Amino acid sequence: MKNLAWTACLIALCMAKVSLLWIIWCCVVGALALIGAARVFWCWRNRVGHEG
Repeated sequence: MKNLAWTACLIALCMAKVSLLWIIWCCVVGALALIGAARVFWCWRNRVGHEG
């Protein structure tokens, strides 16, 4: 029974680690997407400003 408890604990820790990594990965991708969108907007705004 003790072995089963250790196995369940390890599985729970692994699932927590995977979910934490998934959340961090989503935050990193989201931040990079926002930075990219800001750069595109900045370039577009500067291009439009110089035409007229």
